[in-house]
Amino acid sequence: MESCRENRLRYRPVSRWALATKALALLWVLRRLLARRLRREHRRRPEPQPSRATLQEFMQSGMGRGLFRHTRACCTFAGAQTFRDLFQQLDAKRVLWGSQKRYTAKELKVLINRVRTKNLQLHLPLEMIPETGGLRQRVKVLAAAEALADERNDHRYAA
Repeated sequence: MESCRENRLRYRPVSRWALATKALALLWVLRRLLARRLRREHRRRPEPQPSRATLQEFMQSGMGRGLFRHTRACCTFAGAQTFRDLFQQLDAKRVLWGSQKRYTAKELKVLINRVRTKNLQLHLPLEMIPETGGLRQRVKVLAAAEALADERNDHRYAA
């Protein structure tokens, strides 16, 4: 039987640094694979069916009217009638605290634009936007209004 002294290369102990490096590399690879899998699952989602509601039903606010029953007192962003107005309000606010983390105006603008986009590779679900101050609700209403306006413009040019 061989002893450790005779064959030092075979029985050499592994250093902690090497084990830590291998563990970090493995974690990095697993994190990348999980992110890729989540992106692929998101791309496979079917297109949402457009609503038959009119623009006025979406834009009406107040108690008992419209599809969304929010009062202006509870929603910080309820006054925004366009995405430009919403972005100006976000710039004025600068920071918004969500339930999970703190969002800057720049981060929120990027998220909102990625929710609005029609590019499937860049599109994000509406749930990525925080509900704080009624922001998610306002983005939902404005996006529906924008989609309705785009649909009407497409029909004009097609005719």
